[in-house]
Amino acid sequence: MRLAHAAALALALLAPHAARADQPASITVLVGESKPLGGAGARCDDLDVVSVTLGPQAVVTGLKAGKTLCSVAVGGPGGARRVLEVTVLAAEPEPAPVGEPTPAPKPGEKPKPVKGDRRPDGG
Repeated sequence: MRLAHAAALALALLAPHAARADQPASITVLVGESKPLGGAGARCDDLDVVSVTLGPQAVVTGLKAGKTLCSVAVGGPGGARRVLEVTVLAAEPEPAPVGEPTPAPKPGEKPKPVKGDRRPDGG
């Protein structure tokens, strides 16, 4: 009896530190990036934020920045479903290539100064 009481007390003390079952697992993708969801038969709440490719392994692709909840079947069709919170982050803009030539000015337009150019006319 004491062992059962000690076990119950230990569980009560550890419970606040355990992972909460009501909190979905999370996954983060960038806009344009794809990641597997770890199951089949995916369903997502907001298809403006992600697109889903179905198959033996469902794949989610970020469409625009935001969050949505998705679920996937684990252990086969009709099995338990795992809920995931999918966060889509905006992709970093690609930096301009170094050393690219400056486009020629249009007729009648002054050339744009190049960064670091010390000539007043930019040419």
